[in-house]
Amino acid sequence: MISVNLATPVIFYKQLPGIAKKLDVDADFLKGFLINARCYVEDAGKGEVLELDNSADTITKVVAAHEKRFYGAEAIVEFAKSKGVDIPALNHFELGADISAHATEDQVANITALSARVERLNNRYKSLARLEAPDVILMNEARMVRDAVEQLEDNSGTYSPALDQNGVAYQSLKDIGYSLVTGWDKSVLEKNSNKDTEATFPKEPDFQRLALLGISAAS
Repeated sequence: MISVNLATPVIFYKQLPGIAKKLDVDADFLKGFLINARCYVEDAGKGEVLELDNSADTITKVVAAHEKRFYGAEAIVEFAKSKGVDIPALNHFELGADISAHATEDQVANITALSARVERLNNRYKSLARLEAPDVILMNEARMVRDAVEQLEDNSGTYSPALDQNGVAYQSLKDIGYSLVTGWDKSVLEKNSNKDTEATFPKEPDFQRLALLGISAAS
């Protein structure tokens, strides 16, 4: 069983068109939050969207001028709240027997490595948040967590897939017909139903086996 409580909420790029429709805004406007081109701020309960040039100087000025600052998916959630709309961001996920029952041994190894990377980056974000790291660092760390979850969801479909030591893209949840957002894709399950063996998630990643497969959880 793999269980991760995300320290920063995640919204996938593929969700943006649907969210944009609910909020009556352009999807590219929302994408700007995810790539740290804009943020959402609040003062005395009044919210505002600010454009960022991603420089430390600009972000420092934002920090100094506003009571509350929200970046990435969290900014989208707060922006939506200001319009009276609830956005279902991902805050937690679990992968267990139902996943491994439909995956080959190598697929489980790949998914385990991607999950371990999410957990490592998530723990680093939590540590930096506890230390009250500067906003410019936290917003970049939050982006890295979101990118890692995006790779776990659909690695080959991301703009920068995570690669193993041989330069091959990891297989991810989409390859076995599962989504952290929508659950199982029956058409993929039927296609994969003729596999002969099942695999199970280890209690802890088997890093020796991952190394033999050319997979690094730290990559």
